[in-house]
Amino acid sequence: MRLSNFNLIAKTITFRRRSRRITQKQLALMVGVSPRTIFALENGDTSISVKTFFAVAAALGYRIDIHLETKSKNVEPGW
Repeated sequence: MRLSNFNLIAKTITFRRRSRRITQKQLALMVGVSPRTIFALENGDTSISVKTFFAVAAALGYRIDIHLETKSKNVEPGW
């Protein structure tokens, strides 16, 4: 995933959390992580685990898989 995609997802997660009037602490409790982890994710920290990233998005009803890059089926392997 490109860094620009990550930043877009982080901003969307923040927007969705705020629009649902959920605090970072509440979201952290829902997902089973520390509030610091939610803060880091929302501020673009790329060291957050993929599992946590997807769990936070799922808790907010946000499918981040639409942002993942896929290769064209017409591209042949380079070997």
